[in-house]
Amino acid sequence: MSISVKKIATVSAAFLAAVAVSIPAAAPANATVPDPVVASDTQVAARASGAYTWMWSDGATGRRRTFTKRDYGYAANLPYLVVEASCAGGARVGDVLKLQFQDYRGKWITEDRHWVADCNSIGYFEFNPYTSSGKWAVGAYKYRLIVSGARLRARFTIIFARR
Repeated sequence: MSISVKKIATVSAAFLAAVAVSIPAAAPANATVPDPVVASDTQVAARASGAYTWMWSDGATGRRRTFTKRDYGYAANLPYLVVEASCAGGARVGDVLKLQFQDYRGKWITEDRHWVADCNSIGYFEFNPYTSSGKWAVGAYKYRLIVSGARLRARFTIIFARR
């Protein structure tokens, strides 16, 4: 899917105006960091280094979203995740950002990935609401955004519905 110039301009403006959630870079070997799977949002904010920030293209900050065919119509109309890398915060050129979903067997499948090419890299992650048969999906899906070398995984629940 391609992202229009209008969407990129909207996201850039929203990025400057909205509060973003941080994903820290890997902690030093001797650092004490809570387990990312059980860390609360408060713990995540307290230990954030600013290496990576994410936000929704529509400015929302929640990790649970519902996308209905009635409201959005097509995948191109869905909000997407915008992830910005900051080398000053600890991001490294060559890091890999991955958006993964959990399949029915519990296995994490990489749906999209971006490489950090420079200190101002921005990755755009779109969610695919279609099943393999081309119909709009129905149900709750678990996603995670992971960064190579980072201990934190930002987790999301995306609900696709027809109405």
